[in-house]
Formats: sequence, C-alpha cells, structure tokens
Amino acid sequence: MFKKLLLPMIIGSLFAMGTPLYAQDVDETVTSSSSAGTSLSEMAEKAKDFFSGLFSSGDSTVQESAPAHEAGTSTSAEAAETESGSDRKTLGLSVESDVEVTDEDRAAAQAEIAARKEGRLKDDVDDGQVSEDDPVKVLTQKANNGNADAQYYLGKAYASGKGVRKNQAQAVEWYRKAAENGNADAQNNLGAAYANGNGIEKSDEDAAYWWQLAADNGNAAAQANLGVAYATGRGVRQDISKAVNLWRQAAGQDNAQAQYYLGMTYGKEDPRSFRWLKKAAEQDVVKAQTAVGEAYENGVGVAKDEVQAAEWYQKAADQGDAEAQLRLGDCYYYGIGVEKDLAESARLYQKAADQGNAVAQYNLGVSYWFGSGIAKNYAKAVHLWKLAAQQGNADALLNLGIAYQEGGKGVNKNDAYAYVLFNEAASKNETASEKLQALESSMSVEEINKAQELSIEEVIGKKKAADKKEAAEEPESNAGGIQRRSRR
Repeated sequence: MFKKLLLPMIIGSLFAMGTPLYAQDVDETVTSSSSAGTSLSEMAEKAKDFFSGLFSSGDSTVQESAPAHEAGTSTSAEAAETESGSDRKTLGLSVESDVEVTDEDRAAAQAEIAARKEGRLKDDVDDGQVSEDDPVKVLTQKANNGNADAQYYLGKAYASGKGVRKNQAQAVEWYRKAAENGNADAQNNLGAAYANGNGIEKSDEDAAYWWQLAADNGNAAAQANLGVAYATGRGVRQDISKAVNLWRQAAGQDNAQAQYYLGMTYGKEDPRSFRWLKKAAEQDVVKAQTAVGEAYENGVGVAKDEVQAAEWYQKAADQGDAEAQLRLGDCYYYGIGVEKDLAESARLYQKAADQGNAVAQYNLGVSYWFGSGIAKNYAKAVHLWKLAAQQGNADALLNLGIAYQEGGKGVNKNDAYAYVLFNEAASKNETASEKLQALESSMSVEEINKAQELSIEEVIGKKKAADKKEAAEEPESNAGGIQRRSRR
C-alpha cells in the first residue's frame, strides 16, 4: 500500500578539512558486474529513479549573470561536459559548509583585536580601522588583503546574514575570490550557488566545475555533490561508476549524505545498502532513518526487528518526515513494534496527510469513515480521499466510487461519478475493475455515455455545493464494501 519514496534532498556538508580519503574496502570496489550485489547498470537505473524525485522544487530567483571562466582554463570535469537537455530541473541543494559568524566567532575576533593592540599579534589588518565590536570588519580587512579563509568566512556571513545584511550576490563574489585562491569550502559553496541559481545565474556546468576543483582538494561535501551531478548527468556526462566512487570517498570522510546516497543507490537487496543507510541514520539523516526503519520492519538487509523499526520511524517522524509519520502510524494501527493505539495512529496520519502524503490522506480518510481512533466523519473521509485521488491513489479512487454509488454518507448518490472513479482506478485495482463491471451491468447505454462524458477532474476536483452538506445518514452498514486498509 506504500508508494515509491519521493524524497526532498538536503545534501549534508559537515566535514573534517584535510582528512585523507579512506582506502576502498574490498567488498565496496565498483566493477561492471558485482557478484556481491547490484551491477552498475542496475545501480544506474536505481540512481535515475531515486534522484528523479529530488530535483523538482522550482527555479530559484536569478540575481545576476555568471562571469565566464578565464580563457585557457579547463578541468577534467569540463572535458566531460555534454548536452544535458532543455528540461533541466533545479538542483535543490543546500550544501554550503556549515560555518556562521557566531558568538564564538565574535569572541575570537575580539580576542585577536586585543592581542594586536597589546602587540602580541601582527597581521594584515590595520588596527586603526577596526572596531572591537565589529568582527565582520576584521574579516573584511583580511579578505580585502587576499586572505582566502577570511574571504570564505565573509562569503558565509553574507549568505547567512550573520553580522551583515544578507546578500547572496555578495556571498557569491566572496566565495569566488576565496575559491580562486584555492579554498575548497568556497569552491564547494560556489558550486552550490551555481546549482541553485542562488545569487548568480543557474548553471549545472559551472556547479560541476567548482565541485570538481573542491573534490580534487578532498572536500567531502563537494565529492557528495559532484556524485549527484554524475548520477543525474547534470553538468557532466552521466556516469554512475564515478558517482559511486565519489560518494565512497566522501563517505570515507564520514559524510552522512554520501553514505545515504550509497545506501539508496545500491538498492535494498544489495548487502552493502543497509550498512551505509545505518551509518547515515546514526548521523541524523532523516530519510536514512526512515529507510533503516523499513529495512528492520521487512527484514531486508538485516534481521527483522519490529521494535527497532518503530524506533527508527519515531526518530524520523519526530523530525517531520511524512513517510516516517505514515509508517509509524501503521505501526500504531496494527501494533507493529509498539502497543496498538488507533488514536496515535490517526494523529500521525494527520501529520503526514498535512504534508500532502497521498497514502496518509487515504488512511486518515479510512480512520474517519470507520471512527478508528478519531470521531467518525464521512464528509472528512470523502474530502481526504479526494485529495489522495488527485494524486492518483487507486485505493482512494475506489472508496470514493463506493461512496458515490452508495450515497448518503459524505456525498449524494451519483452512479455517473462512481463509474468515472471505478474506471480511473480499474487498471491499478482489481476490486475497482470488478465494481466497474457490476455497475455497467446495472446502467443503461445512455447513462454510461453520459458518465463517459465526465472527466475525472470534475469528480475529484473542488468539492461541489451538493457535497458540502453531509447527506442524511443511513443505518450503519458496510454492505457497499468501503475498503479498510490492508497490510502491505
């Protein structure tokens, strides 16, 4: 009953600078055909499916044009560039290295100022131009004098709005100065700016160019980002082998997001998948926590453990993951790894449904229809099923059809609507196909023709005035066959 995961992507960026890359483990070596698990061709398909849902957040505002690379410069990444198509989607990345002008930064800057004034420290900053209460000015002076680290930190300050007015274009310019001076953090963040069109014109090719430089400098976040570029063929020629190797390098530096990508790309059946997902989950990658919970629940890649499954779902649900809320709701509905609690199940379904999860909308509708852990309300059930049906949920289409066929509970009886709904669900749901055939046998040719003139949008679109007022209730019965949820 669960749909394929479509996960919003947040690429992690915490990493240890200067950490050497770990040597490849024997069982992690990528070959054209791996007897230990998934082949490269299979992994390419998994990567394509997995990442296809992660780049649909819409274009960011373009604030300025990107200057061209200096003439005569090139990298191996540029040499591999090919056309990536006219239907590019935004790389929804948030990959800047996690450094801000914090209270600690301010205190450190003030300590530097005091040390210089006491003659204990000399550097490139003119003491007469610096205020003890203005650490950003310290950075600015150093940055203007060519200090690459100061240029990076100043870019970060403008990107975050810490200590200065937030200005993404200014952030990009300081990142560029630092990147050109060899600062790997800045190279990575400049790549992220190009990928998102954040403060500069969006360019997948330029993003890959800067990520390649940073990755070559051992930057784990850039290795993870460049891996995504190779996995999706954005800005570079698609190459799953390169993607996996880059993620392995980043994962070797304990980059949690790269560990998550490896786990998802290898696929559930591959023995390496769970190991990487667990590492990422232990570092609070929310989607990895949900995936680990699923592995424990189904005993895939690890011994089945429903208690562990519920615990991992809880971790991710607490952080707002809709899929985890849905799955944990199921745990409470059926008593999987937790004590059965229909009220808690309905509460969790509500949270996931509020985020647009179609299965949760369907399940919550069932809870309202039968009064399972929540006050019975047919109108709310029908409304939720319409929301799920708008996303193509076949179970919701089926139950809506039954509701219209029966009438009197949430909607007025309307066989034409029922016909349209059963017909829409029939290819995905055997019960709907049976309901359609039975309904057709009871309808005249004229009635069928009129029903066929209706569109599914008319039926599951905005609630019609006739449906706003709940129809008169009939005696309790489930003879029409409203479907309860089945175990997945």
